Amino acid sequence: MQTLTDLPFSFLDQLLAYSGFREIFCLRKVCRGLRDYIDTTKPDLKLTQLFITLREEKLYLTLQFRDEQVVVEYRNGYGSNLFDFHCVVSDGEIVKTLKGERCMDVFFGDFRLVLNLQKTKLKSLKLSQETKYNEILFEEQTSRNLFKRLEECFKARSCRLQTTEINLQTFSILQVLSILPYLEPKTLKTIELMLPTVPYNKETGPRTWRTEKLEELEQWQMAESLNISKDICIGSITNFLHFTHVCVTFYSISGRDLMTIKNILLDDDRVHEFFFKYKHLYHGEQFFESLGRPYIDEQRSLWYFRFPESEEILRVAHWSDSAMMSFHRKDVSSVPVNAVIQE
Repeated sequence: MQTLTDLPFSFLDQLLAYSGFREIFCLRKVCRGLRDYIDTTKPDLKLTQLFITLREEKLYLTLQFRDEQVVVEYRNGYGSNLFDFHCVVSDGEIVKTLKGERCMDVFFGDFRLVLNLQKTKLKSLKLSQETKYNEILFEEQTSRNLFKRLEECFKARSCRLQTTEINLQTFSILQVLSILPYLEPKTLKTIELMLPTVPYNKETGPRTWRTEKLEELEQWQMAESLNISKDICIGSITNFLHFTHVCVTFYSISGRDLMTIKNILLDDDRVHEFFFKYKHLYHGEQFFESLGRPYIDEQRSLWYFRFPESEEILRVAHWSDSAMMSFHRKDVSSVPVNAVIQE
């Protein structure tokens, strides 16, 4: 009697080409031969977005296809005692109970397979952590374990994962470094990094990120948009000036840094908006004096500088009460009538 593995490879390839996520996972479980064939040929899942969510003792894997979204939930369950445990897996249609399995182990088995079968470029890769645990240390330990295993999955790929955007909610730069280096730098355009809101204490450590190691990555150097929602201590301000859009919070910045931003942006037409908040500004008076008299608009001071041989201007805005600044490329028509445009 002929089995699926006895069929011609061309037929199996066509079968897999017309199979969706659920069908491919089911076919892998038919027999060892079919599983080995799928793992070797790696049919493309053609995902458009991939989301991971850590929520207390649950993990969610969201697979976004062109015409369908599949959300798989993994959670631990227990019987009469702690040694009687199981994993419950649900995708909205089917619920399975896997006795003697932990949800994180089952999740990473599926996640590794998803990564290995994804060949086309993702629009977005996102990871979020919901901080609803009773103990911060337990929460962070779970997070460390999660990112360590995530890194193992990304390392196992034969090539870097292609995605246009990366959105990570993490506890540390080390966690970012467990994912970002394994993405294809030529396709990565947007980097968004966020920190779960947790109180500071001596056990969990400071909540200021040092970005020097990130600034060295080719993924960082080739990306176009950057958004970091936590205070950062930087290596060099010039490592931020290739992005077309920036939104960050500097723990500290100097008047010399501000002058560097202004001068480089006037010579480079790639940057459209550089917005930042700051906690400490050192020697800023000299920089603002060099700009001349500002145009006052409500709570902000504005200065305008014309780009050479262009109908566009660089608008420098400072909100002193809110400790915010922006360098924004705009059309000359946006300049108020009474404002001065410096050449």
